[in-house]
Amino acid sequence: MKRKTVTKITTAAAAGAMLATSVAAPVNMAMAADADNKATSETQTTGEAKNIDEAKTNLDAAKEADNKKAAVEKSAKEEKDKAEKEKADAEKAMEEAQKKADEAVAKAEADFKAAQDQANKEAEKAQASYDAQQEALKKAQENKKAMAEAWNVAVGKTAIAQKAYEDALANSNTTAEEVAQKKQAMDDATADLEAKKTAVNDAQAKLDELNGQSETAQEAIKQAEADLESATTAKADAEAKLSDAQSAYNAAKEAYDAAVADATNGIPEYNTALANVESAKNALSAAEADQVAKQDALTAAQTALESAKQEQANATDEVAASEAEVKIAAAETAVAAAQDALAEANNVVAEKQANVDAAQNELNAAQEVKNQKDAVVAEKQTALNTADADVKTAQDAINNSQALIDKATADKKTAQDSLDQANTDLATAKKAKEDADNALAESKSKFNDAQKKVTDAQEAYDKALENENKAKEQIAKGSIGFFEAIGDTEAVKAFEDGRYASIIGSTNIGAKGDATSLANMKESLDWLKEYNRIRTEVQKVDPVDPNVPLEADTVTSRAMAIAQIQANAARYKVTHTGTTPYAENLAWGYDGWNPYNGWYDSEKKIFEKLVEEAGGDPGNVNLGDDSIGHYVNMCGGGKGSTGFAVNSNTDGLYPKTFAQEFGSYTGDKQYSLEEYIALFDAYYNQYVNAPQVTAEAKAALDAAKAELTAAQNTVAEKTKATDKAATTLTEMETAQKKASDQLTKAEEDYNKATADTSTKQDNLEKALAAQESARKALETAKSDAETAQKNVSLKKEAVDATTTEWNSAKETASKKEASLDAAKTAYKNLTGKDVVTDTETAKQHTASAAKRLKAANTRKDSADQGVTGAEKTVSSAEKALKDAKGVTETKKADLTAAEKVRDDIEAKLDAAVSEKRKAKESAEKAMIDAESVSKEKNATFEAATKTLQEKKDALAAIDFNIDEAKKDLAEKTNAMNVSSKSYESTKADYEKFAAEYASVLKAESAYNDAVQVEADAKAVKEQAAADAMTAEETVEKGFKLLRSALDKKDRASKLSLKDAMENAIEDEDFVYLNASVVNIKDTAEKLTEAKKIAAEKVDLYNAAMEVYTAAKTEREKTSIELAYAQATYDKFVAQKEAEAKKEAEAKKEAEKKATANEQVVKTATATTGEDKKSDTVKTGDPAQAGMLATTMLGGFAGIAASLKMKFRKKED
Repeated sequence: MKRKTVTKITTAAAAGAMLATSVAAPVNMAMAADADNKATSETQTTGEAKNIDEAKTNLDAAKEADNKKAAVEKSAKEEKDKAEKEKADAEKAMEEAQKKADEAVAKAEADFKAAQDQANKEAEKAQASYDAQQEALKKAQENKKAMAEAWNVAVGKTAIAQKAYEDALANSNTTAEEVAQKKQAMDDATADLEAKKTAVNDAQAKLDELNGQSETAQEAIKQAEADLESATTAKADAEAKLSDAQSAYNAAKEAYDAAVADATNGIPEYNTALANVESAKNALSAAEADQVAKQDALTAAQTALESAKQEQANATDEVAASEAEVKIAAAETAVAAAQDALAEANNVVAEKQANVDAAQNELNAAQEVKNQKDAVVAEKQTALNTADADVKTAQDAINNSQALIDKATADKKTAQDSLDQANTDLATAKKAKEDADNALAESKSKFNDAQKKVTDAQEAYDKALENENKAKEQIAKGSIGFFEAIGDTEAVKAFEDGRYASIIGSTNIGAKGDATSLANMKESLDWLKEYNRIRTEVQKVDPVDPNVPLEADTVTSRAMAIAQIQANAARYKVTHTGTTPYAENLAWGYDGWNPYNGWYDSEKKIFEKLVEEAGGDPGNVNLGDDSIGHYVNMCGGGKGSTGFAVNSNTDGLYPKTFAQEFGSYTGDKQYSLEEYIALFDAYYNQYVNAPQVTAEAKAALDAAKAELTAAQNTVAEKTKATDKAATTLTEMETAQKKASDQLTKAEEDYNKATADTSTKQDNLEKALAAQESARKALETAKSDAETAQKNVSLKKEAVDATTTEWNSAKETASKKEASLDAAKTAYKNLTGKDVVTDTETAKQHTASAAKRLKAANTRKDSADQGVTGAEKTVSSAEKALKDAKGVTETKKADLTAAEKVRDDIEAKLDAAVSEKRKAKESAEKAMIDAESVSKEKNATFEAATKTLQEKKDALAAIDFNIDEAKKDLAEKTNAMNVSSKSYESTKADYEKFAAEYASVLKAESAYNDAVQVEADAKAVKEQAAADAMTAEETVEKGFKLLRSALDKKDRASKLSLKDAMENAIEDEDFVYLNASVVNIKDTAEKLTEAKKIAAEKVDLYNAAMEVYTAAKTEREKTSIELAYAQATYDKFVAQKEAEAKKEAEAKKEAEKKATANEQVVKTATATTGEDKKSDTVKTGDPAQAGMLATTMLGGFAGIAASLKMKFRKKED
């Protein structure tokens, strides 16, 4: 209120000062009244001036005081304005800081949401990628199986095609080499024919070109003949006109000569003058004629020079074209030579190949003979060895008959012992074989079991994949999908029940955060675990009747569904919807908050207090009391049914809303909580944990496969053991048989040893004879074998030599082929087309090109000489023309001088002479012009004649070239026809052999195709296997990525800006969000600082404002004192002036009266009205002006007094 009061006082003072002059009396009256009502006048304390000097002193003092206060007020105002500006700046800075702080919070919230959104997107992307990878794996495995089957089919087809090819080769009478030779012959003939055709086409093109040139030349001749005819006519006309002009000139001259003779009779000077003029004219005519001749000569020389240069250019072009043709012919010759060289080299290769084959055949034959001879040697050596042994045996038998008998006896015993041991070993081997067979059967059984495990695991894995693919759809259906899965249709119908129509809109089936989501339903079951734990382990008995124990409640799907609907609806309004048919508990809170803390713990305390207030009897407690309603619902005696739901949508009033329903409908299926959780977890794991289940199924499949592989290895190991046992058994059977045979033999030997000795002697003799025969046979066989070995060595050397020659020939052929390719490339670089030629064609082309180049060079030399000569002629003609022009000018000057002398004399003669002279001169001029035209037409005629002859010469040259071209065309056509016949012959020969070999080629092609198909199929099979393996690895990686993405998504969902403000985020994936939190804190600190500074500036401003207001008030006081002092001083000044004026008027009045008294006597009849006239204000009182000033001063004084009283009151 203080600032408002000052304003009103200041306004009143200003208004009073402004109105004082016009309404001084009323203001004075008002101020006087106000002064009367307030207190004693200020003038009593400051001292009123008694005179003008005191007033002046007071005024000066007031001015000095007012100036000081004005300075103080000004300084205070400046400080106030500065503080006000600083306050405004600080407030603006605070607003900016507030804005940045708000923006930092908004940005952080956006960053946190973006991080969650990004994590969700990454999880969705990973899920989609994983789904696609699963599908790709399935397709890859199917493709792997299909490609393996395709490869097996291809292998079978290759075997069939190979057999068909081998049969075709065996049944064919023609070899591939023969067909290749025939094919090469046909190809060579084809190339030769194409070369001949190209040569014919080139020759025909040349002839066509020359024919075209001939037609052009003939047309040029026709034009030249027409030009000559026209020139001939023009020449004749010009000559006739010249003759007429000559006759006219002769007549004019005779007339003139006669006139001159008459006129100049007796005047010899005139005749001399005429003679001089005539002489000058003749000289001029001669000079002009010579100049014209020189000009004509120059023109002709220039024309000749241009023709020579054109001929030179044409000749140069022809030389260039001829040189290019020579290069092309040389390139063609190089190609032909390379072709011949390659053909010759190929022939050598074929020849050397034949030599190699022949030498190899001879070597093979020699080696076969050698092998046969070696076999005979071996056979004979064996026979000799046998004979030696037989001799020794026979000799020993005779010499050592008893020893043999003893040995036979011993051998018989040894053989018996060996047989006994063999029988024992055989029995052991049979037992080992039986054991190995049993072990193999057992390993196969385990293999079959492992194979079944793989099949079962594969089916489980496929089912897991199928479940995973179906998971998204089922997860999106939320709890309804679960209710449908367990066949609880009443729970599904609850979501369509009309009684919930007003609140069902709050339910978003399966959505994240919705009570129907599987995640929240899983959490709900955990809360029910806590609920039953409280009932059975904490509360244990009915709170009203302790004799009634509390049992675990069952669960109904309908109660779960209704709880979900109620939880979803309650998240926007902290109250019951009134639509549930059950008893209901609701709670709202944050993550990590336990609703049973309120429902049970808190209300139990209230209940116990109520029991205490009821005298300790729970039966006297009002169970309808709202403060214990949740507790009563939870702790009803006996066993009931319930359902629970959680909504975690963050858009509600609280992060979490909890709802629990108590009761059931008749017919609802009751589940124990454990049973219900088992059903739900099975469903949840099937879909929500589908990737994990799939991974576990994959791991189980891999383990089963590993077990199968181990079983396969065991089977293989046991199979090897069985095979080894079988081999051992076979060996033992063989050993047993061998021992039995040895025993038999020993017995036979024993019997032999005991036979008649004479028989043994006969045997020795026979053995000796056989030994000698065997020795001779061996020597013969060895001799034959040595001969055969020498032959083999010779044949081997021949094969080596021919092979070396063959390899050398192939290398030479390869080089020739490279040379041919290079020659063909060089030809194509020159002509832009491929070459087809032969030696003869190239030779003809070379000769033709050389002949053309020679003619072109001759023509060029002649043209060069022609240009040189023509240039010299032009130079000489130019100089001659220049000299002739000089002579002409001189002669013109001479004629002018002679004509002047003549004209001077004629002026004195008869006028007829002059007329005759002019007529003669006119006729002379006409004659000269006619001569010029005649010469021009004659030159044209001569040029046309020359041109016609040149054209005829050119046509003759073309005709000659045409004849040559026709001959060339005929020769090349004949060569082409010969080549065509050769081609047809070789073609027929090749087709005959090819037809005979077609079945082999067809079978070979089919076999090659089959081999290629098999190779392709194998590559595809291997690639399919690799793709399947890659797909499996990709799925494994995809699963890891999915698991990582889902983990990140879960971690992202738990991000809280509020928590991050208290504790920094340590999760590496989201640690970057700390920057946003730091930014919030920084901007908050800056905002706090800005607010602090703004508050300080406001305080400073208020303080400055108070100082300024005080200074202004003090200034207003001094201003009022000054106004009062000024008014007081002005009052004394006015009084003084009034007194002075009054004195002056009195004096003047006295003087008037004196004057009037002097005139009274003179004017006795003067009236009194005229005496009252004066120059003063017409107020009826001469003191009116002074009274007005006094009144005004009184007004100011009243204002001042009033203001002083008001200020005093304010200060008090």
